[in-house]
Amino acid sequence: MIFKNQNGMSLIEVMVAILLLGIVTVPLFNFFITGNIFTAIARRDVDALNFAQEIMEEIKSVPYDWFGKVPEEHPSVNKVYLPEDFDINNNPKNCLISITGGKGEGQVSKIIEDIIVPPDDPKKKEAIIEPNWDHEHKPDQTSSYLICRNSIFGFGMVGGVDEVDPAKTIILDENESSEDGFYKGYFIKIAGGTGSGQVRKIIGYEGSTKVATVNKSWDIIPVKDKSSYKLYRYDYKIDCEPDLVNQLKKITVTAYYDVNNLSREVSFSTDQARR
Repeated sequence: MIFKNQNGMSLIEVMVAILLLGIVTVPLFNFFITGNIFTAIARRDVDALNFAQEIMEEIKSVPYDWFGKVPEEHPSVNKVYLPEDFDINNNPKNCLISITGGKGEGQVSKIIEDIIVPPDDPKKKEAIIEPNWDHEHKPDQTSSYLICRNSIFGFGMVGGVDEVDPAKTIILDENESSEDGFYKGYFIKIAGGTGSGQVRKIIGYEGSTKVATVNKSWDIIPVKDKSSYKLYRYDYKIDCEPDLVNQLKKITVTAYYDVNNLSREVSFSTDQARR
């Protein structure tokens, strides 16, 4: 059989077809890319919110007066005032205190003596700490504090560095996880004392020795029992607003993260009643 019409498509027809295909395809690609961005953001939102909720559940396990608001700035860098209703019978000596929100946020120190009541002002409670607060960022009435006996909140005192590679290692508190690789991918901040302010990412962790390897050498090597640290998957803060009339504290945990060059934050709030 012989076809009478054996002409193919002209160049113009081919170009028109490609143009139409492009007009249809480009929006589909944009839709696909946008969808992936929103999916990634939603995934990270949920993950960060779960992290904030984990922190909140841990707060519920500590005594009511071990978290709250600093009543006022202390003139000394080695002390901090605690609220008038703080129970000094529940002795927090040798516990860690972290400034979780407000002025001085992120600093971690250790209470090294029994809480005392200053003789010139019996309404105040006074804690002696080590290492000292940063002079320019001493906690004040805007600061929220949190006290704990162990490292459940991811902060502790530095146990030294590995002798083999001291510039890129740090020994964590003995109460930290014994599982190899547990903190890989976490960030660690030197939160007080020697080397304060440095932030590194953990790229390896040996559970039996508590030695964490970081991605970049320390500018100033942290010192055993003289430096404190804070571990976190997401940067976060904890704010506390007391309601003295109803004996309630409103706790808000906020987690921060970046995704696709966008800065994001998620918050989780609850009220805690005096037990």
